[in-house]
Amino acid sequence: MKRVILLGASGSIGQNTLDVILHHLEDFKLVGISVHSHIELIPSILDKFPSIECVAISGKKDVDDNIKETYKDVTFIHDERAIDQMLETLDYDLLVNALSGFAGLKPSLIAIKQNKIIALSNKETLVVGGDIVLKALKNSTAKIYPIDSEHAAMHHLLMRIPKDEVKDIYITCSGGALRDYPLDKLESVTPQMALDHPRWKMGAKITIDSATLLNKAYEVIEAHYLFGFDISQIHVLMHKESIIHALVNLVDHSYVAHLGTSDMRTFIQYAMYEGHSKILYEPKPFQFEDLHFFKKDDERYPMFHIVLKAYKKGGSSIALVNAASEVLDQLFLEGKIKFTDIAKIVKILVDEDEPIINPTYEDLVKVDEETRLKVLRKVGL
Repeated sequence: MKRVILLGASGSIGQNTLDVILHHLEDFKLVGISVHSHIELIPSILDKFPSIECVAISGKKDVDDNIKETYKDVTFIHDERAIDQMLETLDYDLLVNALSGFAGLKPSLIAIKQNKIIALSNKETLVVGGDIVLKALKNSTAKIYPIDSEHAAMHHLLMRIPKDEVKDIYITCSGGALRDYPLDKLESVTPQMALDHPRWKMGAKITIDSATLLNKAYEVIEAHYLFGFDISQIHVLMHKESIIHALVNLVDHSYVAHLGTSDMRTFIQYAMYEGHSKILYEPKPFQFEDLHFFKKDDERYPMFHIVLKAYKKGGSSIALVNAASEVLDQLFLEGKIKFTDIAKIVKILVDEDEPIINPTYEDLVKVDEETRLKVLRKVGL
């Protein structure tokens, strides 16, 4: 039985992970969770999982004394370093990193240093810190298994296909909430419209990133680090049904595809079982539909190429993009900027950027902090 720490327990991936663990208590024992601001969910999680020994709260508000009194056997850590402290003090085997944003990188590095198994949903671990992560993995017995549907599907395929038979790989893309919205009206898009994803129920930030396609550019970079293919070998195929999650193009020009429902528990479970398929309880029914594929509209999704331009500049440029997008997404959700301003401002920052080559983790932290302030100045806040 694996002792599990779940980071980001209150988010969409976190809630789905709790469901997976609840159905597989014979294999997983949840011993630690983290939440940021949704502390109201803590009691219900503790009631379902009496095995929890520690709760890390990284947001501004702590749980009240009544909760601490009710759950006397649980250690509550409320601090900026709460997650780090939990990972450094609690005995565990498997880390499910479902944190959003740059904050997820450091816990992944800690778990790698501790030789743990990592079920990874946090894209920024590899997108921002990919080179640092690969270097750390060389000195560790840790293993990373992706939770993203596209990367878990690709893992399924590549585990069964010799690499010398692979020409290139494809990850699919639904196109997000605005894929059919008139181009000339994108400036008037509201947060509610951008959050109305046609196939997936996800957190606010990743849903906005799906609408801009920043998310998909991140997945291309993530696939590079996970599977060792050159960026030029990793392609994006628009596929609105979200049934085919990944395809492998073989050297004989035939294709092998992974099909499945839009149920993240499938991929969470696959990662937690280290690349093995297990029974999924109460699965969403799979229905064969007409499948449609089309090319990405570069005019509709300028962010995709802005991200890849930053990646090609190298060094700390992706850290800059990530910090800027985190701030801009939130400003858009608050109604302080237009949807189209997100890509416009990130492009300006990337064009101006003189990246730090071969950055350390501390360099990335500094770039992250400076970029957030720079973005606020750009928008006059």
